[in-house]
Parts: sequence; structure tokens; C-alpha cells
Amino acid sequence: MEILNNLKINLRGIQNLLSKIKSLLIAKITGKDAQNIWAYLYRKAALETADYVEKNMLT
Repeated sequence: MEILNNLKINLRGIQNLLSKIKSLLIAKITGKDAQNIWAYLYRKAALETADYVEKNMLT
């Protein structure tokens, strides 16, 4: 249960970080470039989360 709580905290942290980055970049970038950046950032966050789960929860 503690591991799940830690994972929730880590996911919230990733979500908050992406939200802050999004707010900063939206002011500077619009259109297709912004969509590509968000797709990249969300993929990267998903991969990092999957790596964390694999290393820390599935061993």
C-alpha cells in the first residue's frame, strides 16, 4: 500500500510539473509546435513512470 501511495505522489508531481511547463510554453508557442511538444512531454512522462514502476514495484 505504501508503494501505491508513493506512486500516486510521484504521478501527481509529474502532472504538476507538466502543468507548469504547459502554462509557460503556451504563452510562447501556439499551433502545431505546441501540440508536438505536449505529445513529446506526455510520452516522456509516461515512459519515466513505467520505468519507475518496473524498477521499484515489479521486482
